[in-house]
Amino acid sequence: MLAQVHDTMQAVLVIGKKNNTVSNTNPTQTLSLIQLINGSNQSVADAVKHFAGVVVKDYGGIGGFKTVSVRSLGANHTIVLYDGVALNDAQSGQIDLGKLSLDNIYQITLQNGSPSDMLSPAKAYAAASVLALKTTSNQFDTNFKTSIQASLKKASFGFYDGSFYASKRIGNIFKTSLLASYLQADGNYGFKSYENQAAIAYRINSDIKASKLEYDAGFYKNDSNKLLCKTYYYNSKRGLPNAIILFNSSTKQRLNDRNFFIQTKWQHTLQHKDEFVLLVKYNADRVYYVDPSFQNSAGKLENEFIQKEFYSSFAYKRILSKKFTASFATDANKNKLVRGDVFNVGFANPTRYHFLSNLTTKYSHKKNDIQGNLLFTSIVQKVENGTAPKNYFALSPTISAITKQIFNSQLNVRAFYKNIFRIPSFNDVYYTNFGNLLLKPEYAKQYNVGVTYYKTNVSFLKEISITADAYYNTVTDKIVAVPRQNLFQFTAINIGKVNIKGVDVAVHTQIEHNNLSIFNIDVNYSYQQSKDYTDATSPLYKTQIAYTPKHSGSGTLQVIYKKLIITYSFLYASNRYRIGEPNPDNFLAPFTSSDCSVAYNFLQKNNIEQKIIFSANNVFNTQYEIVKYYPLPRFNYSIKYLLTIHK
Repeated sequence: MLAQVHDTMQAVLVIGKKNNTVSNTNPTQTLSLIQLINGSNQSVADAVKHFAGVVVKDYGGIGGFKTVSVRSLGANHTIVLYDGVALNDAQSGQIDLGKLSLDNIYQITLQNGSPSDMLSPAKAYAAASVLALKTTSNQFDTNFKTSIQASLKKASFGFYDGSFYASKRIGNIFKTSLLASYLQADGNYGFKSYENQAAIAYRINSDIKASKLEYDAGFYKNDSNKLLCKTYYYNSKRGLPNAIILFNSSTKQRLNDRNFFIQTKWQHTLQHKDEFVLLVKYNADRVYYVDPSFQNSAGKLENEFIQKEFYSSFAYKRILSKKFTASFATDANKNKLVRGDVFNVGFANPTRYHFLSNLTTKYSHKKNDIQGNLLFTSIVQKVENGTAPKNYFALSPTISAITKQIFNSQLNVRAFYKNIFRIPSFNDVYYTNFGNLLLKPEYAKQYNVGVTYYKTNVSFLKEISITADAYYNTVTDKIVAVPRQNLFQFTAINIGKVNIKGVDVAVHTQIEHNNLSIFNIDVNYSYQQSKDYTDATSPLYKTQIAYTPKHSGSGTLQVIYKKLIITYSFLYASNRYRIGEPNPDNFLAPFTSSDCSVAYNFLQKNNIEQKIIFSANNVFNTQYEIVKYYPLPRFNYSIKYLLTIHK
């Protein structure tokens, strides 16, 4: 009898390309690693500007707030997932995308409606859109045991940035990694004076110093059993520049941010039909603001807010048959906000318990996919001082569908409907010089219909994809936050009813020439008509809501030739108005801004790669602003050195 021999093949990492932007039931846009690392992007905010239907509100400067509004619904309707777990920010109730660097990001995905991943946390279904960030820390590479990446960057306005990333694979099941980064800038860029266009004024109090540490540990028993842990720490100190009003740009306001969280994610597949994800997270935020020139009896205005969050989520998916799949997700969230400064007498110190339960079913047969979900929201609120706000309960349904390969072609047709609900954030209600206790909850309904097309090897094109979606959103009691004198003091108001009509078009083509050159061309266009239908007697009736351009778009041309990558990109936005009547004083002119970058791999051998990237931003020296009286930088440059070592 022959002896039985057992042999185990070494694990191999296989990377394939799948175009989910055209096959999902919901509109999906994705940026890959090569698009992120070789462009002029400094942060996540810079990258997502190139998505169709997105408006990034940029309040100016290296350290200025940058929030995203998708299809005119506002930043609070977009959830940001960081390696599958929701981010939370006590500073504004919105995620400041300018704080999120691209040091270890390898993919950014924006999805309207509901997420396509049925194992997403219930929080993801509670938002109108999902911005998912995936990091290299949670990728298990079997090709190398050790990876090291270091970068140094010098840019205009006293900007310096350095980062160090190292990962180590221990055996075939464990990986650990550490990312450390630091940046600083004085931020004193020049702009055309509002009083005298021939003169140059300079932004003041726009400096920033920020550091970040991120540690990951992953246990990969096999493809069906993964345990991922992340510890994150961010600290920044920055100045808050004033709006340039009435010949006065002086300011001394300071803002310190400190954010810490630790999260654990366990994903496990049982017998190929059942799969679950368990998430646990603790988050602590501290925001300290001081205005030493504020005119009161104390001679200053000082605010310190501390928020602590406990979050857990459980999602379970089961394949019922070849055609049907079902999943259930439930989240429990506790948020507490306390004020720690000397002016905290009488502050509410609110606590909010947020419970979400979501049931999703998906039907797939031949060329048709239909997905529907029903979300139940329960919110219980308590305060230590004053009267507690009311509790809220709501049911939110969503349904989406796609029919593929119409007329035996590569044409697909998709549609979705979503009814979404959100209550005012802590910032909306409680923050000093911001809060409004009279704010009402905001309700939004989304309707979308679109077509997609994807084909490879068409004439001289290696691939081409086209997506076009028309949408209609209705928002009742829309909550709008606008800045007042500076970036810390805002005003939150309700706009009774807003109707939003829009079209998003995205075209991607790739051309390959003689297997030596690759040309990637991306063009996006958005039309957004977002009008206030609150009061027929108001001068604002049927006017475009603040800071929303009717027409916007972007384009990117990337040429890859051997070791050289050249990228050109532009952004365009038509005229907008700030909040108030649409008169000349509130008018913001259209703008176009262009960026260029050149990346070169000048040494690549023995698993050592060195790259240098030169970027020129706003190359035509355009003077523009996204928020009124907050001018953005004109021409500026950066040069970056990147070293990667694999062992």
